[in-house]
Amino acid sequence: MPQSPVPVFEAADAIAADAPVIVILKADGQALGPRAAALDAAAGGILSRACSAPAEAGDCIDLVPPQGVAARRLVVLSLGKAEAITALSLAKAGGNLAAHLEDKGEDEATIVLD
Repeated sequence: MPQSPVPVFEAADAIAADAPVIVILKADGQALGPRAAALDAAAGGILSRACSAPAEAGDCIDLVPPQGVAARRLVVLSLGKAEAITALSLAKAGGNLAAHLEDKGEDEATIVLD
């Protein structure tokens, strides 16, 4: 069975203009962070609208970005209720995200950690 490539993580102060896939982490009831909010403004509020309804931890909301956003895909990864977040729930959410991206044929993503 072929092995998936080892993920490479890099920290950056800004979202790269050429990022093909952008993932926003979102806990229910929490506001978007500054970078996610700036992206939301550039995308005409698509992220905040997608985050307006509660979602289960690990749910991936896949969005097609509007014109003006260079990424081909925006994904909101729900972390569930903020008070219920644990190391295990984060690990499960991360696994769901990895499976979601693999299912969509994506092999890289920028994860916004606001």
